[in-house]
Amino acid sequence: MLQTIVMCVLAVAAVANIGAVLWTERHRYGFFWHVWSRVRLGMVVSTFCVLTLTIIVALLLMKVPGLHYGWMHLFYSKGGNVMIEPALAGSKSSVGWVRWLPVLFIAVFIFCIPFLARLEEEIFRARRVEWRPILIMSLAFGLIHCVVGIPIAFGLALSLAGLFYAYQYRRAATRFIDGAIKRAATAPISLAEAGEGANEEGLMVATAYHTVWNTIACSILLIGSIVQALR
Repeated sequence: MLQTIVMCVLAVAAVANIGAVLWTERHRYGFFWHVWSRVRLGMVVSTFCVLTLTIIVALLLMKVPGLHYGWMHLFYSKGGNVMIEPALAGSKSSVGWVRWLPVLFIAVFIFCIPFLARLEEEIFRARRVEWRPILIMSLAFGLIHCVVGIPIAFGLALSLAGLFYAYQYRRAATRFIDGAIKRAATAPISLAEAGEGANEEGLMVATAYHTVWNTIACSILLIGSIVQALR
């Protein structure tokens, strides 16, 4: 009984989290298209490759005693992400329309991904171009995901994603600075302006990669939910 109540609370919390994002960002939904306008095929391919590598590393780490555990195992036998897993429970319902609720939830979640990705990039990537802080924050980025219930193994593996985003941030910021220096003779810019511009460019590029990553993962869930709903 207690487990059922907790699972219902988690499901409501998952939906409320997405609702909060939609409400908070209601005046700038155009940011969704702004991020996706930067995405190119090469970005999708490279992101998919790193995502695949991350999954392989996570599965290998799962074999290490203790690393297969996440607190979501207390309520779901296979564990999961507290932001998504509770809302997917409806896919097993015997009621037809209820099985379509996870499909709707994931579709809305995909729309929210650029906003959530930008927030994480501002926290973990902004103004970090030296490798020591990059490595530290990449590890923190991966492990912080354990807070939402994923196994420790996947949290550690997600450090690779953090490194991938950090590399893209660093490359974009450096490219911006190099361009500003080349244009300095005809279009002077202050160091402060160059720094802010480089940071913003780096954040947008990293956000685009982050968005692609999460969208690929959620699209797999979306397809699975649609198949489940059609049964």
